[in-house]
Amino acid sequence: MIDYDADDDGLIEIRYLEQLDAMRHDLDGAGIHEELVDVEIYRSAYPRAEPDMGCPFGICAGYELMADLDFMARDSYASGSVNRKSTGGVGWLPIGIGEERFSARFNGNGYTITNLYISRDGLGDTGSAGLFGATSELSEISNVRLLDVDVSGNRSVGGLVGFSGGTIRAAYVSGTLSGILRVGGLVGGNFGEIMDSSANVTVSGEDEIGGLSGSSVGRVADSYAMGEVSGQRSVGGLLGISSDSGMIVGSYFTGSVTGIEELGGLAGWNHGEIIGSYSSGTVSGRPGESSQDAGGLAGVNHGSIISSYSVAQVNGVDRIGGLVGDNEGTIISSYATGNVSGHTHVGGLTGSNIGMISAVYASGNVSGEAAVGGLSGNNWYRNNWYNGGAIITSYAIGRVTGEHLFRREDIQAIAGFVGANEGGGRIIDSYWDSQRSGQRRGVDVGSASGVTGGTTPQMQRPTGYTGIYSAWNVDIDNADGDFDPTTGQDDLWDFGNPRQYPVLRVDFDGDGTASWEEFGDQRGN
Repeated sequence: MIDYDADDDGLIEIRYLEQLDAMRHDLDGAGIHEELVDVEIYRSAYPRAEPDMGCPFGICAGYELMADLDFMARDSYASGSVNRKSTGGVGWLPIGIGEERFSARFNGNGYTITNLYISRDGLGDTGSAGLFGATSELSEISNVRLLDVDVSGNRSVGGLVGFSGGTIRAAYVSGTLSGILRVGGLVGGNFGEIMDSSANVTVSGEDEIGGLSGSSVGRVADSYAMGEVSGQRSVGGLLGISSDSGMIVGSYFTGSVTGIEELGGLAGWNHGEIIGSYSSGTVSGRPGESSQDAGGLAGVNHGSIISSYSVAQVNGVDRIGGLVGDNEGTIISSYATGNVSGHTHVGGLTGSNIGMISAVYASGNVSGEAAVGGLSGNNWYRNNWYNGGAIITSYAIGRVTGEHLFRREDIQAIAGFVGANEGGGRIIDSYWDSQRSGQRRGVDVGSASGVTGGTTPQMQRPTGYTGIYSAWNVDIDNADGDFDPTTGQDDLWDFGNPRQYPVLRVDFDGDGTASWEEFGDQRGN
């Protein structure tokens, strides 16, 4: 008899690909033969097993890798021969399909699985595709690296998991993935939690396409993706869509994002929260297409963005912004430094804003044709939105240029701060650099109240909450609960020396001291 839990940790040990494949016949990882769908296949993968697989108390809790596995290597098979069904044709059959989901622990122990191949894109809607097809809320996958994957399918396509309902921790995927809906480098659709995980991938599809996950209604923390992500709608470097209950914390993307609608360096469409995260690289509309809603961090924001930034270069056609293309939510203590180009509604921070923006800045150069501004292309109030169309204690310093094709009574909608501020849109205690921007007006169409132009020395000279910045130390987060902006100040700004613009600071490491160094290389910009 063989003990397949020699270290007595309650996890069945996997040393060969036949044993990895056998997991599909015991999705709860109990190792109890009588409950298996196909006892003989399972027993052939674990010959001469102890009656309880050797697990403590006679029942197991999942699986663990004990060796690197490679689908193209003979020594990864107990038979000594490569299984061509896994390397050609439709390839690997995902573990857990439909309602029969993997519901146990899987600990990779830092080992790798190489050359996973799945080709299910021509088979119709056959369920999710990945090493694991679908996992339940009881599952936990950790400490595993998938290298050089080649995975294609239709819906819910990911390198590690197609549809994830549980926890994923310390996982990594590299390779190429493609599909139609909900395609991600690590996970197709995330309904659980992803932590300390990453992907270096090329991902393509149509809707809800992301470098890490195509869509997410759960939490993504301390994770990143890099590579090339392309699609049509809701395309993001990290996530295609983050839902109302979704959260992105301490995560980033670097690489390229291309598509047609709702394109973001981090998230194509954000309905949830983005906190302490960033993006770099490029966000671009697909050539020859009328692309819209493209942003360095998020294409569309209906949720909240807090203490986050983008250094990505952004270009498209309509509603194009250095941080967000179309903002209908909240942006606080965030910034964008990348150059932005488009046609209409183009801004250094947001292309279009009907949400609430406070304590932000944009320093990238901006170019367009209509409704172009150093901070936002347009800012307007929609009366069924509370605090809609408000920009507070913010500034823009990038150069703004345009062809002046949009005119209203011969007034050009191109300006240093906001191109068009209409319909009751509000600007409060904000500034633009009239020298560096090349624009004499802060607002070209609509009310210019609340925004003031300054020379470069005037904007750099204050080294504290004095002079033009005397009103900037306000209570943004209402942590004291009194809804009074003059109490419980947040002290978000670092003013540096008289030859520097203000920069933002936070205390991400929790040591009690906020610093701009924790919040990107702002001084370098």
